[in-house]
Amino acid sequence: IYGSRGANGVIIITTKKGKASDKLRVEVSNAVSVKEVTRTVDMLNADELRALIEEKGTPGMKTLIAQSDANTNWQQEIYQPGLVNNLNVGFSGGIKKLPYRLNFERYDEEGILRTGKMERTGATLNLNPTLMKGKLKVDATARYFNVQNRFADQGAIGSAVTFDPTRSPRSDSDRFERYGGYFEWTLPNGNPVLLAPKNPLAMLNLREDVSNVNRFIGNVSMDYNISQVPGLKAVLNIG
Repeated sequence: IYGSRGANGVIIITTKKGKASDKLRVEVSNAVSVKEVTRTVDMLNADELRALIEEKGTPGMKTLIAQSDANTNWQQEIYQPGLVNNLNVGFSGGIKKLPYRLNFERYDEEGILRTGKMERTGATLNLNPTLMKGKLKVDATARYFNVQNRFADQGAIGSAVTFDPTRSPRSDSDRFERYGGYFEWTLPNGNPVLLAPKNPLAMLNLREDVSNVNRFIGNVSMDYNISQVPGLKAVLNIG
């Protein structure tokens, strides 16, 4: 890599492989980490909002604010510490003249936004035998992954900084049964107020946006040394 594109250095990635002369080796690694939100938007809490409305609000505002004595921090409600766990188990060695490496992976990640998560399970097999008295080198790789995601509704982030902190996340009133028991701003007939922000917790818990992806990647590389012509090789890559 030349010029400005190579200014930060070059990274060479080498795939781990087994050796024909090795006995069975088992490698286990497990990494655990935690993600969390370090700073949130500084908003009025419920008591500060009540004091502001009592001082400058309209009669209608004061009536609404008097209907609930809750004190909800919506940003705390939607965020969570996200646990990340990455487990790898590898087996490598050689069976006669067949070097091999088999690796299993399990990766779990919780999002810092509630309900968001990813689970990845995978296996990788590397075989790299040398055949025909060293003339033919074969490097075969097969990878399989299953990735399952649940995507949290990102709109809850904006709603959390605009929703009324004097309201509780849930309500026992039959009026909100159609909304899963979550408080929402509604009209007298029970329909939602379209211009009002939505309950951030309801946006997360009542929406199930998921994906299930299976992926297979296979590659075979063959390098044949043509002995009749010194220095000449035939290379074939199939993926």
